[in-house]
Amino acid sequence: MSIIKKAASAIITAVLLTGCEASVYDYNVSSDSETDNHINDEQLYSDIVKELEAGSSSFSFEGAIGFTDIKKAHKKIEQKYPEFFWIDSFVTVEENNSITCEFDSLSDYSSEELLAMLGELESAADKIIAGMPDGLDDFGKVIYIHDYIAENTVYDEFNADNDISGLWDTSYGCLVQGKAICGGYAEGFSYMMKCLGIESGVVTGDVTDENGEISGHAWNYINLNGRYYWLDVTWDDTDDKNNPFTHMYCIIDDARMNKNRILDENQYFIPLCYSMEENYYVRNNSYITIYTKEAVGEAITSSPDSDSTEMMFADKSAYEAAVNGLLENGELWELTDYAEISDTVNYMKNDDMYVLSIQY
Repeated sequence: MSIIKKAASAIITAVLLTGCEASVYDYNVSSDSETDNHINDEQLYSDIVKELEAGSSSFSFEGAIGFTDIKKAHKKIEQKYPEFFWIDSFVTVEENNSITCEFDSLSDYSSEELLAMLGELESAADKIIAGMPDGLDDFGKVIYIHDYIAENTVYDEFNADNDISGLWDTSYGCLVQGKAICGGYAEGFSYMMKCLGIESGVVTGDVTDENGEISGHAWNYINLNGRYYWLDVTWDDTDDKNNPFTHMYCIIDDARMNKNRILDENQYFIPLCYSMEENYYVRNNSYITIYTKEAVGEAITSSPDSDSTEMMFADKSAYEAAVNGLLENGELWELTDYAEISDTVNYMKNDDMYVLSIQY
């Protein structure tokens, strides 16, 4: 049974908004020295953020600034501000000594409408956090949000298959409407991490699915205890009735991420993810380096769920030994000391990530 969800790329459409009164920022600089001829990137970033916080989608800059400067600030905002769900793309118009930046505001929502929707997004996040169990560490919070989004968001097959961009590609679509494609899953997760004070961001790139098809995709990085990891809720959301979601892309390193995806080069920030210390399977004692029935039994005992177990194997050899032993040779039914295992079990396996999920 296939458990990899088709990833979809959003078509980015630049829409020039009319009838907007743009704020104007003066970036004229002195030419007294070579240093003076460069704009302050952080100031530009801060000014754009201020406008977006007010629901604005059009503003102008005068002086030593151009498309490349705005694009750099835009990339940073995309990673750091998933709550600004309306800024998928932008266009610039240059005239004389000024450049006007206009963001695509998703079917021309007004500033008032955007701010009201932002309020809905904030309320949705507050409600999710209020339902979180007390006493969770950062790892526990990440897992809770990962599972919540996977369980409460429907992958929007129609708009994905038709290459349509819209609210389903945003944090609003994910957390408020409960319907999203990869960009929405990633932005929704990143926004929840921001609300919880955990560093996270959205990255984009190309992925290769189980059929060998390549498509655009978006996923996340997170920082736990000073180390960076990758996370992809979209590909963990299987929508299978027996195994509705998994954790095979939950807190992984570069080696595992690079098996089926390539990052776009023009990210604002690309972390180095070398650790598996906070990986879901490592933390739940279900990361197995050498297959033995006893190792699987310990994974069953450590599983957060009483009727199912997920296991990741360190390499292909251990994974294949487990699949052959447990499923083909029937060794799973010899583990009754660890759990009540029925005569019929449901299972999912992923030959790329060396993950085996069993429901008994």
